[in-house]
Amino acid sequence: MRFYAALAEGKTVGTSLRDARQASSRADAKENFVWANYMLYGDPSREYRGAESLTQSFSDQTVAKWKRILRAGGRSANLRRHPLISLVGVLVLAVVYGVYSRYYAATSAPIAISAGHSAMTLANDASPPGIAPLSLSMNIIGQRKEPDGSYTEVVVREGSVLQSRDHFQVHVETNKRSYIYVLLFDSQGDATQLFPDPKIEHPGFLDGGRKIAVPDKDLWFWLDENPGTETVYVLASEEPLHNIRGLLSKMNKASEGERKRLSGEIKQRIKIVERGVGGVAKGKTVSYPLSDGRLVQKVTEIVAGTVAVVRAISFEHR
Repeated sequence: MRFYAALAEGKTVGTSLRDARQASSRADAKENFVWANYMLYGDPSREYRGAESLTQSFSDQTVAKWKRILRAGGRSANLRRHPLISLVGVLVLAVVYGVYSRYYAATSAPIAISAGHSAMTLANDASPPGIAPLSLSMNIIGQRKEPDGSYTEVVVREGSVLQSRDHFQVHVETNKRSYIYVLLFDSQGDATQLFPDPKIEHPGFLDGGRKIAVPDKDLWFWLDENPGTETVYVLASEEPLHNIRGLLSKMNKASEGERKRLSGEIKQRIKIVERGVGGVAKGKTVSYPLSDGRLVQKVTEIVAGTVAVVRAISFEHR
């Protein structure tokens, strides 16, 4: 009951199960260890999309009804006196579950699997023969405008130092058709969606082998006057990351305090994806133009994994 009540409130599956286990352990730890029997196989970040309607139907009357059914005596006692009825009930449930599983597998839309799922199912193992893992190639190019109007390259990698008004672009390529998300967590801890642009309708997917520049090959982001540590996250997924995109959509309409809370939740979800990604590999050297046409060369950084991958680069903004 605690698990489904939490799910009805909009909490994720993982959080709902954790809360229910903790509550049960506090209540019954001295008498039994039933709470330890419950484990989750699947994506802990999934949530019930119809939480509002479920919450409405999860009324006090429903709770009271189930309490009566679950209490010893009455119908429960009858089942204990007739084990054959219990056995038949279990067999019926097994048949129903088997039919439902086949139907669900055949008709349901693909699930956006985060690396939390991948970690629990050992997705770091090698991909099945003949199926290449998803790989993300990326570079961040930085430039600084000098007093004479020319531009110089600013190195942007883990631990680099950038100044206010420095410009940067994010260049991305994947080996498979993927959904791309580029996020910036600024010095205040707030998340900003850089790609796809939240102000326009954009599916956010990228065909395999196609390169894109964010915001565009002729456009650049620039740093404001608020110093601190900034982090650029680039996520690629073979399926839409509905949980993260849903939080981003809420954040665009939220108040300042709510934005910080949602930003923190987004970062936690990103960390789940990061667990399923190995180290960073070096790819080929690629040339990129600065605003004045001068070319700079960068070694491409590549991360690979199953279903979804993420690359994060943090730099100091001074």
